[in-house]
Amino acid sequence: DSIYDDNSYMFGFLPGVESKKHDLYSSIVKIATHVDSVWDSSNSSNEGPCGREGCLSTLRFAEIGSSCRSSLDEVRTQYFGEIQPCEKVSTKSSDDTLRLVLRRLKSNNVTILEVFTSNVSQIRTITEIMEELQFNVYALICAGRVFKSDFAEEVKSGWWQSSYILDSTPWYPEGKRASGGFSNMTSQEFAAEYEATWHEAPSYLAAAQFAAFCGLSQAIEMAASLNPQDVAAQLRNISLYEFYADISFG
Repeated sequence: DSIYDDNSYMFGFLPGVESKKHDLYSSIVKIATHVDSVWDSSNSSNEGPCGREGCLSTLRFAEIGSSCRSSLDEVRTQYFGEIQPCEKVSTKSSDDTLRLVLRRLKSNNVTILEVFTSNVSQIRTITEIMEELQFNVYALICAGRVFKSDFAEEVKSGWWQSSYILDSTPWYPEGKRASGGFSNMTSQEFAAEYEATWHEAPSYLAAAQFAAFCGLSQAIEMAASLNPQDVAAQLRNISLYEFYADISFG
């Protein structure tokens, strides 16, 4: 069976968090805590999704990558307790080298793996070797990579395992950008309006869609027309500051 399927141990999508700071780590702990809370540990026949010990007590962190970011070790220890020594590999390391390292991490019962490399094809290779080794972690983190263009190109080429990789979201309700040029709203104001309407906190997807409609609306006003060609012409040259991001297509 593939480790990338509905029976995977991977936690999947992360819940919202209060702050961007340490968001991935705190979210993983939140998920583990939630999973344990709904698991009936009194039933000896039910091992739970993370085994008899539960998820929270089996969070074991390690990093593999082209450099070791020891500056984050204090934060990682705060969330995961004792962490494994960083496994340093070059961006040109062979598949056999990666396989050896990943086999060692699996034998050390690592359940939270962070990959830090600028080589997206190497990230893809790591996910494929993990499947080969049946190295089934709770979370596979590639912070700062998922929203890059080279990552998107790998996804387009058929790298479906990429959907199991975790990264920080590009927008947070407490974002500090100024009011949008069209919406005249800050991130906090948008979040408050959204929650008042839908009774739940907005994800970055909600903010992204709202910003897209702001861009379209601005283009319609600039064109003074609903003619698709006229609106498209304005969109091609638009430069709009919004609380979500700067919007342009040039």
